[in-house]
Amino acid sequence: MGYLVQGGAPPDASVSTDKVVDDAITLAKMAGGTDGNLISYDTNGDVAAVATGDSGQVLTSNGAGAAPTFQAAAGGGAWTLLATTNASNVASIAFTELDSSAYDTYMVVIENVTPAGFEVFLTMRTSTDGGSTYDNSGYRWNCQENHDGASSYNSGSTSDSEFQLHGTTEAGDAAEETFSSTIIISRPQDTTNTTFIANSVWLDKNGVCYAGRAGGVRVSAADVDAIQFLWTSGNFTTTGSLKLLGLTNAV
Repeated sequence: MGYLVQGGAPPDASVSTDKVVDDAITLAKMAGGTDGNLISYDTNGDVAAVATGDSGQVLTSNGAGAAPTFQAAAGGGAWTLLATTNASNVASIAFTELDSSAYDTYMVVIENVTPAGFEVFLTMRTSTDGGSTYDNSGYRWNCQENHDGASSYNSGSTSDSEFQLHGTTEAGDAAEETFSSTIIISRPQDTTNTTFIANSVWLDKNGVCYAGRAGGVRVSAADVDAIQFLWTSGNFTTTGSLKLLGLTNAV
């Protein structure tokens, strides 16, 4: 039985599925929901919403016949980019995004930075007050370096004002004489001596290529919650960037 509609809408329940044109239902015609929810189906096959999870959780399948849910990433072990800072004409660059509730280990990636003047070394300091101050004593470190002429150098300190990423050969300051490094910081939130490992490559003022591996310790039984990078003298230039990544805590 059909309906004759004059000047109005058809009666309720009179429009069957085959009367609806494909792609005719717009987002505005859908019922409102909760921000972050996803549309799924329940065990009866009816449309249902998947509840919004917490920040950092991932959508996890619970198998056939069960709706997915947001859960913590299983097992940990994933690197997360926490911050990026492009180098600029400043004396130091710091990261205060260390979060012990989410990350056990951190990696800093230094990409093609240069100092404003040559014959300087790139160094790192730590903070225990969120970056309000940075410790300028109590660092032990050693460094082994080689250059493209196959010569080797060793250097270190038993008590220094910072952790040096390279210790024998200074970085050059020409545009092409860049310094790059990858630094691992192990569990700085523990109230033990925080350790560092750095693998670096750079060119000196004569364009000689150096590669070095440095290790160091902050000799203080205190948690570290911020880190700072600075040259032994002068500013950074506007070349390159620094990135901070965190390794997700194991669940």
